[in-house]
Amino acid sequence: MRLQEDKLVNMTKKTSAHLILTIILGLSILLSVEISAVPSQKNVQGNMAPSSPPTSSMSVDDSRSLVKGIPSIDIPQILSKWKLQEAELVTLRQWSQVLVENSGKNDFIPKWTILVQQLSSRNKVLRGSDLSSLIQMVMLAAYDQAQKEIASGSPEGGDKSKLRKQFAGNLRENLTQASQLESLARFARREMTDPLSGSGLGLPTVQRMLRKCELQDQGEGKIQCKDILVSTDYELKDYISSTESQLKQVEDEIRRSPASSQTQGEGGKARLYALSEVARQMHDAAIPYLKK
Repeated sequence: MRLQEDKLVNMTKKTSAHLILTIILGLSILLSVEISAVPSQKNVQGNMAPSSPPTSSMSVDDSRSLVKGIPSIDIPQILSKWKLQEAELVTLRQWSQVLVENSGKNDFIPKWTILVQQLSSRNKVLRGSDLSSLIQMVMLAAYDQAQKEIASGSPEGGDKSKLRKQFAGNLRENLTQASQLESLARFARREMTDPLSGSGLGLPTVQRMLRKCELQDQGEGKIQCKDILVSTDYELKDYISSTESQLKQVEDEIRRSPASSQTQGEGGKARLYALSEVARQMHDAAIPYLKK
């Protein structure tokens, strides 16, 4: 009886040991599966796309201050700092001319960014603080043009714009008078019985008088008009054609004049605002490739 009890105890101990071992093994397997299911931080970082360079955006106020500071730039110092080669200077001059013609044009910025990258890799002393002066140098010619446009919006410039509008009004009156003469000539020709009248207008002299006007744009500017006499259809058509050409030209000049659609000096001010926006874009595109 005692022997059977000892055997039963030994069997119970072995069973408990096997059970504990099985539980421990199961937990180990479960933990290894969970750990393998979660990627390591190193692998996660290894699978990430390379990040772009950090950006430092320029504010609108800073870009306007940059443009305002253009007159005070030191070009020799800028050239010494950036160590520009001749081909690079030619490229910068081309972009400068682009901004003179259209101060809001920005399609050159991708190439500008590449140029700054190249300069930065070649010249390790360049810093982000050096970028503004290079932008100012590129914009110098456009800034000067803006100042000229603001100056042309002075009272003298406004008077010339008014003079062109007055001249255009005179030309329209002359064309109206010529059109009336053309109608009278057609009516008179139907009433003619003389087959030898040819291309003559067949009207009294007083009805064949027209005004020919010219704009003298030198100095203060003035409009000069004189009376002319037309006698044939050819002369009348030539008068109408030349007057229409004059009117088209002066209307084009009026449209191109900043004073025609804006207050005095607004054309130059609009150019400065456009420059400040392009300056901001140039800065934000290139600043990531320069050291702080």
